[in-house]
Amino acid sequence: MPEVGQVRSLGSATLNAGVGRSVKWWEAWSGVAWAPWWGTHGSVIAAGGGHDTDGEANDVARLDIATGAWSMIKSPPADWYMKPDTLDIADRAGAGWMWANATVGDATMQTGESPTQHHYGALLALPESAIPGLGATNGWLFHAGTAAIPKNGAMGSAMAHKLRMGIDQQYTLHGTPPHSYNHGNTGAAYDSARRRVWFSQQTMDPSSTLRYKDLDGASEGSLTLSGGIEWGLSYDSINYSPSNDCLVRVLQRFGVSDWSDLLVLDLAAGQAYRPAQTAGASAPATPNASFAATWVEAWGCVAYLRGQGEQKVHFLKPTGNPRTDAWAWSSQDITTSGGEAAIRSSDGGNPAFNRLGHVPSLGNVLLWCAKASEPVQLIHVTPP
Repeated sequence: MPEVGQVRSLGSATLNAGVGRSVKWWEAWSGVAWAPWWGTHGSVIAAGGGHDTDGEANDVARLDIATGAWSMIKSPPADWYMKPDTLDIADRAGAGWMWANATVGDATMQTGESPTQHHYGALLALPESAIPGLGATNGWLFHAGTAAIPKNGAMGSAMAHKLRMGIDQQYTLHGTPPHSYNHGNTGAAYDSARRRVWFSQQTMDPSSTLRYKDLDGASEGSLTLSGGIEWGLSYDSINYSPSNDCLVRVLQRFGVSDWSDLLVLDLAAGQAYRPAQTAGASAPATPNASFAATWVEAWGCVAYLRGQGEQKVHFLKPTGNPRTDAWAWSSQDITTSGGEAAIRSSDGGNPAFNRLGHVPSLGNVLLWCAKASEPVQLIHVTPP
């Protein structure tokens, strides 16, 4: 453990060493999933893939926070190859995607497999109680977003694939997704009160609509929020706050570089809020696309890293009612511990989505998944 105000590595293991190759998951527009029930201090689940330039097999790795060790929970992966962009896929660059099907020209998926797609911030770990009775000893790995790529046996979307961890490690399709284009730059959050996964229908056009997946019966739907607030394609982090029964969403709007875009989405009232912020010198200095942010329920605030090696953790905390009152920025300078290197920059320069997380059992400690080639880091802070 680092001292308060310091950072150090969690052991010496790296994601690359755990997987056995140099993966590009965190360069390929993918975050992580947090499984606080798995292990003494919880686990981090990592996966990713996409184009031929950053494509990977669809295996899945786990970091045990208590031991600092990486292991494979889905390995070996399904056979895969590069499919062309002539299919119904969202690859405007024409580079193709990685598919879990080794038959050239076959547009279907292998039974029980998912394509090796970008996960963005929509990769979630769900406890077994979220979808009970189906033998998910270690819970579920759930992807809520849609990227207009084939589902098992047909053309369409890969929305809501789930992996049953600890049993057969095979993906199943969760519900019947719409056949519509969606770039997929979306965060997702598990609403434990409703046993529902919320995510954004991230089209290129502005919208004020959330989509959801009910985990009972795999039904789906949408909720259009009042309040006159719209959002478009964005890179975001989204978390559910049980105490406030709302979603807290930090966005960098696509093409705008706006780190300060904060939304509070009231699920019961169906209303969106964009509270004012008091910035001052404690706000992040320069907007950038490498940020990582997370709502920390225990602290009642957002923790934020710029992701570019700045030796500082920023906090954004409501001054009163999180929906209507202003939120205030503050920050804490971080030093090294025991010869540790500084807070590392994000892998690949892409948004780090939800690769920053709080480890409740360690107290006021954040875990930062910066690079696949370096150990993850623990940052011990004094929250506001």
